[in-house]
Amino acid sequence: MIILGNIVSLVANLLALASTRMQVYRKTMLVQALDSASASLSNLILGGYSGAIVSICASIRNLYCAIGKKTKIITYVFMALTVILAILFRDKAWYGFIPIIASTSYGIITLNTEDIKKVKIALIINILLWSIYSAIILD
Repeated sequence: MIILGNIVSLVANLLALASTRMQVYRKTMLVQALDSASASLSNLILGGYSGAIVSICASIRNLYCAIGKKTKIITYVFMALTVILAILFRDKAWYGFIPIIASTSYGIITLNTEDIKKVKIALIINILLWSIYSAIILD
């Protein structure tokens, strides 16, 4: 299962990388929604349950951004839902908080700007945090 989880993770990482090359906010958010959906599957396969929950919420949130339905209320609801669900179902160790921090900080940035450069910087930080989490769960 580790190999399958890593293959799915590779797809997610390639999608994340592709999103950094895009210049249009909505297209970037759509590709990041696909990235998050792939990452959630990888996390489920590898037993990273808080990561899977966070990724599912992020995927739905990013879809709202991609279709132009982003509002502060929707973003706050998804951030609260992400935190609550991830804490309830988080991995039993400290590292279960990494996806929560990564997703919440990224959600705050994308809520407050559509400046593609700022979104890309936030994405890089997000990727770094997820890379730490992935290394811990053997992703």
